[in-house]
Amino acid sequence: MRIFLALLVSMALFAAGCSSGSGKAFRQITYSYTGGVAGFDQSITIAANGAYTLKEAGRPDRTGRLTSADIKSLRDLAGAISWGAVAEKYDDPRVADAIFEGLSVEVGKTVYQTKVGTGGQPPSEVAQLLGKLKTILDTHK
Repeated sequence: MRIFLALLVSMALFAAGCSSGSGKAFRQITYSYTGGVAGFDQSITIAANGAYTLKEAGRPDRTGRLTSADIKSLRDLAGAISWGAVAEKYDDPRVADAIFEGLSVEVGKTVYQTKVGTGGQPPSEVAQLLGKLKTILDTHK
């Protein structure tokens, strides 16, 4: 019986150690896509339950709900980022009329923010999250 209990505890600890990311789910993510010669001004705010509000200059706000697969993907991507190591801004100052992707992620009571401009080199985990958010924005606008 003791061996079984020890094995059960070991398996639970191993499974907990295999979870992705920080283990803390986001409460809200806001992604913005702004700037450029075209003057883009788009944003999407997504709650932890997948409810979203999409805003685009000159158009009425739109609301909806993401699929459970998209919510899981966002949780996994956001959870894999070491937010303390993320800089406030990644850009290439040589680029005129840059497009900026803004990212604000609320985890617990902390809000992490970064901004990535054309030519900026964020960590790959941040770039993956931005790519997913851009796809979601484009799909729902």
